[in-house]
Amino acid sequence: MASGVQVVLEGLESVRPNVVIIACDQFRGDCLGFDGYPNVKMPYLDTPVVQGTYFESAYTVCPSCIPACASLLAGQCPEMRGRVGYQDDIPWNYERMMSEVFSAAGYQTAPVGTMYVHSPCLACGFQYLCLYDGYIGSCRKVNCPHWMHWDVSDGHLRLLHSELGPIADVNATGVKNNSWISRPWPYEERLRPTNWVADERKWSIATRDCTWPFLLVASFVRSCPPFGSSAYYLIYCLALDLRPPASGDWDDTAATVCPLTRSVVRLVYPRHNRRYMLLNAQICLNNAAESPQIIDETLSLKMTVEQRMALLVRALTFFIE
Repeated sequence: MASGVQVVLEGLESVRPNVVIIACDQFRGDCLGFDGYPNVKMPYLDTPVVQGTYFESAYTVCPSCIPACASLLAGQCPEMRGRVGYQDDIPWNYERMMSEVFSAAGYQTAPVGTMYVHSPCLACGFQYLCLYDGYIGSCRKVNCPHWMHWDVSDGHLRLLHSELGPIADVNATGVKNNSWISRPWPYEERLRPTNWVADERKWSIATRDCTWPFLLVASFVRSCPPFGSSAYYLIYCLALDLRPPASGDWDDTAATVCPLTRSVVRLVYPRHNRRYMLLNAQICLNNAAESPQIIDETLSLKMTVEQRMALLVRALTFFIE
C-alpha cells in the first residue's frame, strides 16, 4: 500500500492536493437526497456530489462500524484483519495505517469525530486527535483505566460538561444505542455531536499550517441511532408522508417490526432533561409567532399560521409528555 501511494504522490508533486474524507456512521444508501429520495434535504452533501463524481454501485467492505473503519484506516479487507463484526476492547495492531503513509509524504493529518479505535486515544499515525467516541460502552465502565475512559478521550463530552455541568450526556434522551425509538436532542442545537464535528472540522482547516497539504478525516457518528435530531427536523418529519425504506427478500420483517407505540415511547424521556425541551419548545413557538417565514424556510412547508402553530403544538406535546 505504501509504495502505491508513494507513486501517486510523486506524480502529483507540483499539485499536492488536500484530502478530506467525510464518513457517516450507518448511512443508508437508499436515503440520499441527490439520488432521488424525496424526504431528505441535504444541500451540503448534494453540492460536492453535483460538482464531483457519484459512485452509485459502491459498497462498504463490511456493514458494521468498527471493521469498516479499520478497513479504511488500515487499507485491508476484513478477512485479512480478522475484524468482521462489532467487538469492544480489541487492540488495533496493524502494520501500517493510511494516516502514516500521508504523514510520511509530508501531509498534516488529523481525524475529527469518531474512530472507534482501541485504546481510545490511539493515534493510528495521525498527528492531532479531536475525538467523539462516547458510544463505546466499555470506555464508560467504572473499572476502566482513567487514561482510557471517555472522560479523557471524548472532546464533545468535555464541551457538554463545560457548558451544562457533569450530568450532561450524549445519551440524555434516554434512548439507547441502535434503538428504533427517536427523541429530539435535549440541549441547544450547537451542542449536538453532528454540529460539534462540523465546527471542529472547520476550525482544524482554518488553523492549520498552510505551507503543508493536509489529510482530514471527519467522521459523523449520526446517523447511527439514536439519532438525536433537532426538534425542527422531527417536526418536519411528522408533517410528511415518508417513503417506506428499501425492502427485499433479505428483509426479515418479523424480526424488525417495532412493537412499541407512541404512548410507550413517551415514557423514555428522563424528567431531569425536560427543562431543555421546554426551552427549545418555547424558542420554536416564539420563532413561529414572531417570524413565521423562519419555520417555512427551515421545514420547506407552506402553511397558514394556524396550521403551523397546530403542527408545532402537536409535535412538541408529543416530545415533552
